[in-house]
Amino acid sequence: MTTASWDGSASNIPSFINDLFSSSVRDISNVQNAVTGGKHNYSFASASTRGLILNAWLAAWQHHNGDSYDSTSYSQCPSVDRTIVGWLSDFIKNNALVQYTPDLTYAGLQSTDSTIGIYSNSGYKSKPFLTDGKWNYGVVNSDGTLSNGKYSVDTVVNFLMHIFFGAHFVVVSNSGDLNGGNTVNQFWDSFISSDLDRGGDKFNSHYSGANLTGYYYLDIYHDKEPSSNPLLAALLVALTDPASADDLIAVTTGAVPAGIALADAQSRHSASNTFIQLEGWQNHFPYAGGWHGKDFDSHKATLWNFSTFGACCYSEKRCTPIFLANSKFNTTLDSSTKMPLYNGATSVQSWMETSLLQTS
Repeated sequence: MTTASWDGSASNIPSFINDLFSSSVRDISNVQNAVTGGKHNYSFASASTRGLILNAWLAAWQHHNGDSYDSTSYSQCPSVDRTIVGWLSDFIKNNALVQYTPDLTYAGLQSTDSTIGIYSNSGYKSKPFLTDGKWNYGVVNSDGTLSNGKYSVDTVVNFLMHIFFGAHFVVVSNSGDLNGGNTVNQFWDSFISSDLDRGGDKFNSHYSGANLTGYYYLDIYHDKEPSSNPLLAALLVALTDPASADDLIAVTTGAVPAGIALADAQSRHSASNTFIQLEGWQNHFPYAGGWHGKDFDSHKATLWNFSTFGACCYSEKRCTPIFLANSKFNTTLDSSTKMPLYNGATSVQSWMETSLLQTS
């Protein structure tokens, strides 16, 4: 078995999730072959399964917004997935966000014995989510490929596709990054102050050695599908400018540990942008040998991101994040970081692999 399949039945989601994390499906050589083949992503799910999942999420988005939808696809979307899909669509609409995606071309391997690919970025392309108040949905074909259909652009399904493959999204809210544009609510603050079910991330490696600001959608403690049968089970939300653990305590509880200025901690957090990324599974203890830990080993071998359903090259560590920002965001590639400047990445940092990206 090289890919996992699902028939659209809720009762079969647990076995589908287990298959996704089987050693044959998650064999790193399949991802490495995708890298050397010049691909930008690889699917652990079969083509027809990818079509079912993306169409389920699309139907949930359309239903939430009162637009026409496919009733069969909607019935195949777990209720907990409908909740987060609707919440995401509201946040995007209320903050007039646009998707900015790097235009990447495979340029070869890091070295002759490497499994780490290098890409060239010719710049960022924008896709508006709404035009004249109407969603640019696009179409998901039965084999999981995308097309515009009757829409001028396919932004919604393109966004969902990148979520599916684990792309790293930066949701830009820092006013300086938006060049004085309309205010965008901080995604992180909106998420943790909502009534969405969430669990705390133990730690993650994004933007620091140990980013302690992460929360997951849903609260899952084991390498096992919960009874609510979600497909979206490991959506991580965290800050791009993470402070210390003491700062985080100060911001979230109001308690001020010794030596911490609450105002300074709050200022840093409020200025930070947010990243969102669908990981393979939630990071919980014990870490060693678990689904998340094995995915992180595969990530280190390729510097691709690994989601529940696939893997892709859109990573802040590669300097290839996707941005969700308003129209005032400047997508000019910085000569040093090789990506647009934003709070959390205003200069070259130790976590950036700038040698893996070529720019014009």
